[in-house]
This record gives sequence, C-alpha cells and structure tokens, in this order.
Amino acid sequence: HQTIEVYRRNLQKTYVESLISVLNPATPAASAPGITIFFGPNTKNTDLPSIARAELASLRSQIQAAIPSETDKLSKYHLVDLAQRIKKVLEPWLAGQ
Repeated sequence: HQTIEVYRRNLQKTYVESLISVLNPATPAASAPGITIFFGPNTKNTDLPSIARAELASLRSQIQAAIPSETDKLSKYHLVDLAQRIKKVLEPWLAGQ
C-alpha cells in the first residue's frame, strides 16, 4: 500500500504485457510487408499459455483488491489500467467459465 514508483510501474506493465503476449503472440503476417522471419518456439500446445492465464487471473484479483485502498492517484490509475488490460485478454476465457 505504498506509492508505486515509475520504474516499478514500468516493470509491472512489461511483466503483464509479456504474459499477455504468451496468450496472444504476434503473428508474422501482422508485421511489415516483405520477407518475414519468425523466430521462437510455438508455445500454443504447451503448458505456458495455461500458466500465463492463471498468473494473469491471480494478478487481476490481487490488483482489484489493492485498488480501493490505494491513496496515490497515479498508482491507482496504474492499477486500474493493469486490471483493464488483463480483463480484456481474459474476457473470452472468463465468459466460458
């Protein structure tokens, strides 16, 4: 329940975006036209998306619990933003439960 400093906010956003990218990986077709070289394993059929989804759901619960008691406006805005980003990526999954 302390003010979240800018570096920590940036680190938290990077972590959340990394988890989101596991669930919604960039496709080579979405990149610039021309020759596209895509490196990296196909993690779709591994446990990684399941782990990322569970971690995002857990983080969202923790964030939502922290928002009401946050007194610093910028920290509160940050937490609300993270909760919304996570909600957006989890909505299809949450609707199926």
